[in-house]
Amino acid sequence: QYVQIEKGPYALPRVTDHVIVRRYLDASLHIFSRQEEELRFTILLAKPSPRKPPVVMPAANHPWRLKRLGDKRKQWRRRR
Repeated sequence: QYVQIEKGPYALPRVTDHVIVRRYLDASLHIFSRQEEELRFTILLAKPSPRKPPVVMPAANHPWRLKRLGDKRKQWRRRR
């Protein structure tokens, strides 16, 4: 069972923080932070797919894209 903690009037726990999950006798689920503050959550039907980081390409005028860097290296090698 996958649970997603929602934003609320409280500070969200950090990634490394532990939370306390309690299932009461009436089958209700409750999640608490270290400060014993109850957190809002939703139960997800399936495991969420991982987010892929966006691919950032250098601009057309970025120095990595200029050919003169390679040309200078070739010219330097030719001089030797």
